[in-house]
Amino acid sequence: KVASLNLSSNLQPLPPMDEIFGVSSYYQKQPVNELVLTKEDGIVGDKRQAISHQSRERDVLIVSPSQLAAIGPHCTNIGQNITLSDSDQIDNWYIGDEIRIGNSCIIRITSCRKPCPKNDNVHGRGIYKHMLQNALGGIFGNIIVDGIININDELKLIKRNQNNWTCREVHNALYGINNEKTSLIHLYQISSIEYLEGPRYKDIALKRYNEKRMNKVSKHRKDKWYNIFAAGE
Repeated sequence: KVASLNLSSNLQPLPPMDEIFGVSSYYQKQPVNELVLTKEDGIVGDKRQAISHQSRERDVLIVSPSQLAAIGPHCTNIGQNITLSDSDQIDNWYIGDEIRIGNSCIIRITSCRKPCPKNDNVHGRGIYKHMLQNALGGIFGNIIVDGIININDELKLIKRNQNNWTCREVHNALYGINNEKTSLIHLYQISSIEYLEGPRYKDIALKRYNEKRMNKVSKHRKDKWYNIFAAGE
């Protein structure tokens, strides 16, 4: 169920820190009783205008209390639009899942949220890295059927488009602690997932696939010429 709803309101300056990572402000969230969602406008009335967020693959950000608790004991808001009840296990959501919220609104799950470095400014130094390595940024979805979301509305999975990669598995493969060990085949699979968010996931997976493949080819060629040279000696 939906436990609480938030809307982006006014732009706020970030608290000063030694390192700001080029991020100087954030949009303050205000609690609301309902969200109006449309395919054309996203969340109606939302004032978020950050260029990095202007993507229809990132219409709505959803988090669970377990994610917030894993960030820190006093963390209640990481910029989410929807906070779920304890019973919802969003770590088990797959890329492409279509979820009905309330009576009519349907969103399609597109990715985890790759957290922004501004989380260090808002929540404390080291939180950004912790969130990034542990997939604690929430989950994005895009709106495919208009509707109004209210507190206590129920969520229901109505369609699963693929069952090979959860949002969390994709995130960990690209940004988790052991992401450098992600195999060529897995990078290729991720880059081919329909509905996966582009710039931060699909494109990154394809880029790393190409880099890793070229490195492997280059190493093979070097080994081949070394063996030929050694045999000649």
